[in-house]
Amino acid sequence: MVSQETIIAILLAFFITGVIPAITGIVLLASRKLKGSAFWYGILSALAATIIVLIPALATQGGNPAQEGSAFVALQLLNAAVSAAALALGVMVILKKSRDFKGAVSCGIGYGMFYSISIGLQNISLYVTAAMINSGTFESMYAPAIESRRITREQVIEIKRQIIEFTALDSAAYIISALAGFMLYTALCLIFMKGIFANKKAIALLAGVCVSLACTVPVMLFQDNLFPASLAGAVISLVTLVISLRFRKSLSEALPSPAPKPDSFMNSIDAN
Repeated sequence: MVSQETIIAILLAFFITGVIPAITGIVLLASRKLKGSAFWYGILSALAATIIVLIPALATQGGNPAQEGSAFVALQLLNAAVSAAALALGVMVILKKSRDFKGAVSCGIGYGMFYSISIGLQNISLYVTAAMINSGTFESMYAPAIESRRITREQVIEIKRQIIEFTALDSAAYIISALAGFMLYTALCLIFMKGIFANKKAIALLAGVCVSLACTVPVMLFQDNLFPASLAGAVISLVTLVISLRFRKSLSEALPSPAPKPDSFMNSIDAN
């Protein structure tokens, strides 16, 4: 059985990582605190990166259990590299009309919001599974898949064990991971933007990729313990963000702010 405390923590994590970011994003766009074109690129690039990483992730499902550790590490490294590359592509190549501090922050927040909402959806999945375990319908849900050999009974038992052992502290780790995502992706965009104005794109790209990879190291070291992994990643992200925020003045000086242009919530998708 999954404790009531854990179920409440899961729902709270969903509200914090899923509902609040979505509402905040809409409000910031509507009030023009963010650049719509950069924000939407951040969301779309996060979606594309997720699909790219998801393909090999699905291919490794049901593989040799002895290879699960190495497959996990490979997917984490791939996710870090793809995320950095997607943001660098937007800041350095695509978003030519958003090359300033606000544009970089908007892109990072868009990417971070998609990441945070995806964590919120994971919490909903956890809640549904926990509710099925408590109601006794968990095994019956997987019965057809076991009969068709799409999944083994041992794998179902392992999934159930992981959900039962899930704690409120693990839910807190999800919240910390979502916050770390906002900090990391915003910092990466600022680093790449600084590289453009300092005419050091290669150095900025290398620095961004290294930071992104560094944030995956705790995840790989603490595969079975979410809280220390997410906390260590958040510390790295926070330090990187604090350092990159020092670029604000130089970015503003490097590119004079253009005349304000309509960038509303509805027409921001069409902005180039």
